[in-house]
Amino acid sequence: MALSASHKAHQVDISLHISKCDARRLYETGEGSLGATDEAVVLETLSKRSIQQLKLTFLSYKHIYGHDYTKSIKRGNYGQFGKALMVVVKCICNQAHYYAKSSEETTTEGLKTH
Repeated sequence: MALSASHKAHQVDISLHISKCDARRLYETGEGSLGATDEAVVLETLSKRSIQQLKLTFLSYKHIYGHDYTKSIKRGNYGQFGKALMVVVKCICNQAHYYAKSSEETTTEGLKTH
C-alpha cells in the first residue's frame, strides 16, 4: 500500500549523494544489522523515491557492498516481506527482464501440467 501511495513517483531529479545514503540505510537495516530487518525503513525508501532514484540507489548498493541488493534480500532475515520485496526490486531494476522471465516460467510450468 505504501508503494502505491508514493508522493514522489514523478520526481525527475536524481542525486548520487541520496543514492549512497539510501544504499547505506538499506544495508544497515538488513544485511548489516544483527536483528530482524526494519521493514519501515525499506518501505520508506521505496515509497519516497522515484524509480530513477531507486535504480541509482541499487547501483550504488552494488558499488559499495560488492553485490546486488537482491542478494542481500536472499541472505537476510526478511521472511515473507522478502519475497514481496524481491519482486519490487527486480521490477524496479529491470522491468522488461522481470516480466519476460516471469512469463517464461509461467509458460514452462503450464507446459509441464499438460
